[in-house]
Amino acid sequence: REAHSLESWRVFAKEQAVAGVTHSLIIGGEPALFPERVEAFVDAMEFVTISSNGLRRFPREGFENVAVALTLFGGGPLDDELRAVRPSGRTFSGLFDTVLDNYRDDPRAHFIYAITPDGIEHIEPTVERIRDNGNRVTFNYYSPYGSEAPANAREREERLLDEALRVREAHPETVVVTPLYLRTIVTGRTHWTEWGYDVCP
Repeated sequence: REAHSLESWRVFAKEQAVAGVTHSLIIGGEPALFPERVEAFVDAMEFVTISSNGLRRFPREGFENVAVALTLFGGGPLDDELRAVRPSGRTFSGLFDTVLDNYRDDPRAHFIYAITPDGIEHIEPTVERIRDNGNRVTFNYYSPYGSEAPANAREREERLLDEALRVREAHPETVVVTPLYLRTIVTGRTHWTEWGYDVCP
């Protein structure tokens, strides 16, 4: 059940800090709707990150050191297709534009861009918009839930990886991720192990 008592949030954050936790990542629902809950962690820990859909501007005053991780799926029109759904189930458009407006030149804001083989052509234009907005970006990987891998999955994966690496090289001040990380999230392989659909990297 949702904890409504702010005191319970404060107690929990302090307990975690005493136990040695130094960084909180606040996700689920929309943390930007509840800055007073985030404040409990700001008071207890040095490092606080919220994961946000970006539809609401998170206050700056009192939260200057809170990292704001902004979700982005697919790039271009795919972002609206994959994320622009209200709790009622109704869809809308212009989500990425709204997020850019809310976090223009905000040094706390960082896009977590889930790239996908279906949106290869959107990667560089999306990164350029993020750059022009005064933000930075890290790539993640989007795979549709419950879908079988297409027959040409390895080829699509290679094309996606090639484009992600190219865009990273072309925009090193904006795309803050290493080539090894990119290879790992796109292929699901490292020098040490592999994972598949059942494991969240």
